[in-house]
Amino acid sequence: MSNKLNTDIDIGICIDDWKNYINNKKQYIIDQIDNSNNLDNSSENSKFIEILKSIINCKIFNVTTFSFLAINLLVNALFIDSEIIKTIIKDNNSLCIDIYSSSIQETNLKNIINIIIDFVVHIEISLNYHCILIIHFLNKVKSIPDEKPDVFNIFNKIDNDISQSIKSSTIILLFLKFVRKISGCNHNDSRNNILDNIIKFIKNNTNNTCNANNIKRVSTLNLKTKMYLDTFMININNYFMKSKEKGNNVYNNNIYSICTEYIISIVELLYSEFANLFDILEVCIIENYKYKKIDFTEEKNKELDIIRVQIKKLIFDEINKCKEIFK
Repeated sequence: MSNKLNTDIDIGICIDDWKNYINNKKQYIIDQIDNSNNLDNSSENSKFIEILKSIINCKIFNVTTFSFLAINLLVNALFIDSEIIKTIIKDNNSLCIDIYSSSIQETNLKNIINIIIDFVVHIEISLNYHCILIIHFLNKVKSIPDEKPDVFNIFNKIDNDISQSIKSSTIILLFLKFVRKISGCNHNDSRNNILDNIIKFIKNNTNNTCNANNIKRVSTLNLKTKMYLDTFMININNYFMKSKEKGNNVYNNNIYSICTEYIISIVELLYSEFANLFDILEVCIIENYKYKKIDFTEEKNKELDIIRVQIKKLIFDEINKCKEIFK
């Protein structure tokens, strides 16, 4: 297996096109949240959202790049027609069913790629906002040990802007509302809920591989995200209560383990679902071959197996990179 992966799809799509498209989708999501009334209409909330918009410029998590590399492997091996990727990038409407598609199989292929792209956007936005929540608590610690992960410093300015503009009693409430919304924990508004979109796709896909077990897995992902956040908040509250009792710097070290364990748990949870989405994409690729009556030979099957291993390695390596920068 080659250690170097090509970052350009040979027939017209480059990584810059991919990054620009995903950045535009990030901006759209932020604008949608800004225009909604699901948090509240207060001036403090407006300030809060405006400050948080700068998060799209933070490049801590490399999901955009490694997702492109994963798709690129499938395009260069001709499992996916590059025209499908070009059409998606030109179309700003995620999950838009193409009624002029030559087959439902091709439509499913386009839609699962759209879902993967949306999940890339979801992961990067969600993880960045989790980092801001974490740095807010870290900055409340008076004595800062040297072993604080440097990566959290990237979010200092954003947290300072929030702390100076919004009452301290309101900040945590706004943070929790926002993180729950962006993480898909709130099903009251599913317009931009990627987990709901994944479930809808699975329900509409009649292939036996996309069955109730996959729906249960996605639903579990949603529950686990909420559970991890709730557990994190309990641990943080306990930390500050006990820290006042202990009153020593040694105890302050515990807050870093609480924060890093939380963010790494979220990374592993979301990236694992990313791997599952590529498994569904693989099913759609094979179904598209069958519809077009193209023989899916043993050689093609072995080639797809190799690519599957490469994609999972990309994801595994990215999880390890996150562990390194946060510990």
